[in-house]
Amino acid sequence: MFDPLTKEAQKVLALSKWEAERYLSHAIDTEHILLAMAEEGGAAAQTLQELKMDVRALRNEVDRLVDPDKLSWKGRSGKTFPLTKQSKKVLGTALKCAQILGHQRITPDHILLGLAHVPGGIAFEALRHLSGSDTVRDAALRSLARSNDSGGRESPAAEVDRMRKALNENLPRG
Repeated sequence: MFDPLTKEAQKVLALSKWEAERYLSHAIDTEHILLAMAEEGGAAAQTLQELKMDVRALRNEVDRLVDPDKLSWKGRSGKTFPLTKQSKKVLGTALKCAQILGHQRITPDHILLGLAHVPGGIAFEALRHLSGSDTVRDAALRSLARSNDSGGRESPAAEVDRMRKALNENLPRG
């Protein structure tokens, strides 16, 4: 069966389970995905580092935003960590981004686009506070342009502009 996630994206989701456990959560939420992405060390982690958002800065911001009353083992089975509704929405948005951009698989950069696009989660707020969601979105597009060889047809800046336009036309905000 075809898995739409790259190995790097699969690793991010696997690490997000560990982050959820670290935060004593019963489910994987957007902040766990964001922190796992920063820990994973791939292209999306490099994108975050370019924006001066290393693991420490992100963890400090997440810690500031997390409601301590939500830190509870209540409902946790010990074996499974389901995705929250917000995390599912982010991953659905990542899939839509990949489809709109004509990419065959979902990478961590697509997930980063989803995190920066879907308001309401702790990851969105952390990204907004630390750099701005549009700045994160543009950085993720630049990373995708670098990794997506257009065969010399377009410059990286033109590729970013094309992708930004495609997302603006086809992906409603919020």
